[in-house]
Amino acid sequence: MLAIALVLFAVAVDPAACLPPRIELAGAGGVVEAPTRKRALLIFLDSQCPVSNGYSPEFARIAKTAAKAGIAVLGVHSDPSLSPAKAEEHAREHGLGFAVAVDARQVLARATGVRLVPQAVLSDANGRVVYRGRIDDLRTPEGIRRPAATRHDLRDALAAFIDGKPVPPPSGEPFGCPLPQPPESFRKE
Repeated sequence: MLAIALVLFAVAVDPAACLPPRIELAGAGGVVEAPTRKRALLIFLDSQCPVSNGYSPEFARIAKTAAKAGIAVLGVHSDPSLSPAKAEEHAREHGLGFAVAVDARQVLARATGVRLVPQAVLSDANGRVVYRGRIDDLRTPEGIRRPAATRHDLRDALAAFIDGKPVPPPSGEPFGCPLPQPPESFRKE
């Protein structure tokens, strides 16, 4: 039986956080360039995390809203053991409806401060991170699942971003699975 550790990490958006100008990830069809210089929604997910997988319908809904507003959407798998083909298969099986790529070296995760999944990052056209945090409050800080979310942090942030208003920070800490440790050779880069 696979034991999955679920953890809580405190995160705050660094107001100066900015994505590198160019990041190449692995996609099923070859190299995928991360949308670091356009308005973008990056959804960090993991095919082996039950919390992340439970958000698949919400990811799909939010991604449709973002795409309609001209915001690039990319699902980011930071598991170095996951192949791009398996990431695509996971996306199809879970009905995500948006592009996914593998960030085996966790370049995007490090650049944005993401340490667990699920989490989302919104960036503006200059690559400045305007939101990093939880999807909603479906899970309590202790990991207990509520019958329904009462706060929709990512939806609210996305709506403000689309409307050109100040993006509210997440109202609580994310809960989920830690990113897998990359091989030592990847961590030295």
